[in-house]
Amino acid sequence: MASGWSRDARVEGSRGVSGIARAGFLMVVAGILMATGCARVPDEAAGPLVRRTLTVDFTVAGRINPLYYYYIALDTGGNPVEGPVPVVAFPWGNGWGTGKITHFVLYHLGTFGVFRFVPGTDLLQADALGTPFDFNRPEDAPGNRIRVTLDVDATLGQDVNVVNLNIIATDRINVEPTSLETKVVDALGFTGNQFLTLPLDIPQTFTNAQLTEPEQGGDVPPALQPGVEEEDLDIIDWSAEVKINQ
Repeated sequence: MASGWSRDARVEGSRGVSGIARAGFLMVVAGILMATGCARVPDEAAGPLVRRTLTVDFTVAGRINPLYYYYIALDTGGNPVEGPVPVVAFPWGNGWGTGKITHFVLYHLGTFGVFRFVPGTDLLQADALGTPFDFNRPEDAPGNRIRVTLDVDATLGQDVNVVNLNIIATDRINVEPTSLETKVVDALGFTGNQFLTLPLDIPQTFTNAQLTEPEQGGDVPPALQPGVEEEDLDIIDWSAEVKINQ
């Protein structure tokens, strides 16, 4: 089963969109994260009203650094040959993710946010959906874990039964399309492009250990800029659990 979850298809950032548009997108996301506080998405969803949940849990070798960017990237298209992959070189697009992405969860500056990309915008415009249905406090001991639960029907859609998923961690968001600045990135798989394809209509738990090539520590390249803690970005374990309430 594990071999059917992952694919490897590196895609570079989107072309032909101005750095101003990219910078604007970044500022909008940052503002939304600061404003969302601790509200859930949606606030009224609780108990038996929540039919399906998806819980994503991952740990890093070091600690979760609130100054860094931790993404759970999702694609509801369900095509197993194309899905979320990290941006690793110019042109930078939105600075973190490319390929096929419809939704994402971001942890940055101590706050979680849930977003949905606007179709046809080259992953440069996103609507804020609030915060996850449930989430942990990454600063709590041991300080190296992020755990997020989404209400599948309310966030992704009642008719969505398959999702592609990748976890992307990076130290900075570079949106200048011609910039040669380097950044540190880690995502699932040795190259970061082995996203998962998960069914959402069957209750089950997927784990890193079940993969033929599980995620391991030490696959983050050394930072070329001073002050970057690579271990805070080095994903070493993950799990994804689908629950269905009858």
